Amino acid sequence: MGNNQSSTAVKTTDEIVEEISEVKDGGGGRKSSDVVMEASVSESVTDSDSDYEEDEEDVEDDEELMERLQILEDARQLKQLAVAFLHPERPVEVDPTASARCFFNRASAPEQETSEEANYREMVLADAAALKQAAIYYMYPERLVVTTDAAATARCFFDRASAPEQESLEEAEERSMALADAA
Repeated sequence: MGNNQSSTAVKTTDEIVEEISEVKDGGGGRKSSDVVMEASVSESVTDSDSDYEEDEEDVEDDEELMERLQILEDARQLKQLAVAFLHPERPVEVDPTASARCFFNRASAPEQETSEEANYREMVLADAAALKQAAIYYMYPERLVVTTDAAATARCFFDRASAPEQESLEEAEERSMALADAA
């Protein structure tokens, strides 16, 4: 049984393509469109149903064969893709006629700036951001002041060491009475 199975091998894509080209050539170098044209002319002359059915079957066979070829080609491409994913250590196979151009040297590429120009641009953008922040502070004084420094502290204006000493309520009344008497 194993010998019978091995003798009936599955046709490769190349063999199927050769068969199609032989069918299209018709042995005499004719194209399939010529065969179809001759078939339609002979059909109109003979009006034979059997000829029409045979031609229709041939067209269906050709369509099935082309569909099979397309499926086999898709399967071959999927296999190549699967091999590429499963074996990333293999080198990439490239068509020798494929060419590319440098992305950075193309005519439509943006001009490359020097490091000095890049530093200057950075400084200008930082200045613009600082000016924008200052403008926001002036435009919206009701916003709270936000700081990113955790060590930033403030001291009370009235409790500082250089602040004038606060008078008690009794001292303030006594002083206002003295000024009223003096006046």
